[in-house]
Amino acid sequence: MRLSKKDLKRKSKEIKVLIKGVVDETIDIPNNSIILDPDILIEIFTKKRLELIRFINLYSPDSIQKLANLTHRKKQAVDRDLKILERHELVKLKKSGKTIIPKIEKKFLVLGLTEAYSLGMKESMLQI
Repeated sequence: MRLSKKDLKRKSKEIKVLIKGVVDETIDIPNNSIILDPDILIEIFTKKRLELIRFINLYSPDSIQKLANLTHRKKQAVDRDLKILERHELVKLKKSGKTIIPKIEKKFLVLGLTEAYSLGMKESMLQI
């Protein structure tokens, strides 16, 4: 996704408002949450990646292979998606010997909604 200069400027302004709200403590965000822009959200969360998060929460698989088996996907595809989720700090991949164990890193997702800012409302929050 490529943003125009105008869109980039708008996004920058929205992020500044969000950061100011967090710093000034006018926006209350739990410690185990992550803040994402809605446009980035669309890029990160595919149906398959949301399924991985759900299965990690439900079954706590002790390896990527077990998660792949649970989701009926190839290990390489699961590994690729987990690395994307890890890069965005949603999942942590913990090494235990030669095994890599997927863990959920954040429990809440905070979406900055422009309309909410202009109305002076708190952030919309979704529990994963």
